[in-house]
Amino acid sequence: MNIISVHVEKNIFSNFELHLFEHVYVKKIEYLFKKNNIDNQGILINAETFISYCDITFAFHDKSLLKKIISIIEAVKFDKLDIEMFNIEYMRIKEEVKVIDITDEEKLIYTNFSINSKDIMALYECPVNFDVDNIMLKVNEIVSNINIYVFDGSKIYNYKKVNSEKINIITADKYMQNEEHLTFSVYFNVYNIKEYLIVSLMSFIMGKTSESIVDKFLLQKNNLYYGYTFDVTINGIYILSILLDKDVELSDVNKMFYIEFDKLISSDDFIKFRNTFITNFFLNEFPSDFFRNICNLNLYDTINIAEITKMFNSITFDDIINKYNDFAKKVINNYVEKK
Repeated sequence: MNIISVHVEKNIFSNFELHLFEHVYVKKIEYLFKKNNIDNQGILINAETFISYCDITFAFHDKSLLKKIISIIEAVKFDKLDIEMFNIEYMRIKEEVKVIDITDEEKLIYTNFSINSKDIMALYECPVNFDVDNIMLKVNEIVSNINIYVFDGSKIYNYKKVNSEKINIITADKYMQNEEHLTFSVYFNVYNIKEYLIVSLMSFIMGKTSESIVDKFLLQKNNLYYGYTFDVTINGIYILSILLDKDVELSDVNKMFYIEFDKLISSDDFIKFRNTFITNFFLNEFPSDFFRNICNLNLYDTINIAEITKMFNSITFDDIINKYNDFAKKVINNYVEKK
């Protein structure tokens, strides 16, 4: 499998501008693929616009297409011949954003934080007035600000890099609740792939298995089922949220973060968690999810599959203890002592 990602993270663009870019860029690429007689080569296109970023990926099995696809990506530019397409896609977005397609759980989690003063509902914005000439200028500006990442079946590397901008994350200072759940979030700055893997493994240990810390210390003792960790990556920031059944006692949540990590799990437990995480990673997350997160975190390291496995095996119990201590300290400072 080979993957190319076109990734844009720029604070100067509105979510609507990024959303429209996503629509018209994919249409333009599909047209160029057909023009270059590669539209029958099984290239899968997946596009996503989130708060302050847009990501468009191209997955394909034939490695010989790599240079051709990149050349087409680099050739994209919009002009007056594309005005009708812009108007059509604007109308489609106008209808699309009428459907709020996030779950109540996701909506609650995303109320925990804002990104560049935008919350999750910014994804559903669409202007009433549409100046196609001005918006085309904006979209062409977005085109000039794309990053291009490549996974060639054996290694991941950054083909084209545009400097990213620092984002402003604001997390809530109290536990957020609705009728069924409560949640809270903490964020980390991530500077390299190993650091990303450490935070991801910690999230796995805390809330992604039936033997997780959340399950063991918060759910089982109260005969509850619902609780897990939820991860968001954006522009060098890893946001780790925990969602729990509303019947979990807040006093138990607070107490848990005062317990030393090596009292929550043993070193033998850690080895089991790490090995299970590696299996799950290569079964369910690699390459697509991992590749997307590398793009979201602006990590420009060139890395091959063998190096990823070595990184996993080099993560120690102390690495997780230190990261968890950082997490617990932030929860205590942001939530427990301000409740």
